[in-house]
Amino acid sequence: MRGVKIYLSDGTYRGTVTMSSDSSKIAAIRVEKEKIQDYENELDGPGIYLLLSDTNSVYVGQTGLDTIKKRIMNTHSGDIDATWHTVFAFKFPNATIGTNELLFIENALCEYVHEHFRCLTTTPTRQNCNKRYRKQHYHLESVQIHTCENYIEDIEFYISIIPESIFPEAKIGGKSSLAVKQVKILHLAGKKVSATGYIDQYMSIILKGHWMFL
Repeated sequence: MRGVKIYLSDGTYRGTVTMSSDSSKIAAIRVEKEKIQDYENELDGPGIYLLLSDTNSVYVGQTGLDTIKKRIMNTHSGDIDATWHTVFAFKFPNATIGTNELLFIENALCEYVHEHFRCLTTTPTRQNCNKRYRKQHYHLESVQIHTCENYIEDIEFYISIIPESIFPEAKIGGKSSLAVKQVKILHLAGKKVSATGYIDQYMSIILKGHWMFL
C-alpha cells in the first residue's frame, strides 16, 4: 500500500486514529466508544470491525446490511457489550458488497486475531478460520475471492501501522508506546503547506497540519 494518510486526533496513537490511502478503497478508524458520535461519516458504511476489550481481547464482526455504527451499537453475545471500550473499523466503499464476501473477510480477520490476540468471536470457530474453509464454504467466484483477499491485505496493513499494540492504553514501562520510541520531529512550512510530523520507518506520520509529497 502506498500513500498512507494518518491523522492522530490528539497528536499521539492513544487517541482517535484515522487512516486512508490513495491505493486502497478501504478507510480505517480506531475510536473510543464514547467518541463514536463524533465520527458518523467514518462509520457510515459497510465493513469489518474489531471491538477491543481488555488487553489482547478482540471481537471480530461484520456489518451485514447495517452500517458500521449501527452494527457495533447493536447487541453482541456474552458480556462483550459491557467490556469493549474501543472500535477499530474498516469501511468499504461498495455499499453492495455481498454477505458472503463480508463473511469471507470476517473469517480471515478472525484467523488473524487468533494468531495475534485473544479472539472473543465464537462463530466461526477457530478450527474453521482458514483459507481452505473460506474458499469451500462461502461459494464465491474467483474474482470475488481475489477482491476479498486484497481487502484483507489492506486491513492487516492498517492494523500493523499502529505502533506496539492496537489497544490505545497499551504502555511499556509506564510510558506510552509513542513516548518510548526515539522520534525525530519534522517541520514543514511553505505558501500552501504547514505541518509537524515524524517518519516512522517508511511512513510519514502527521501530528498537526497538512503536507504532501510530489
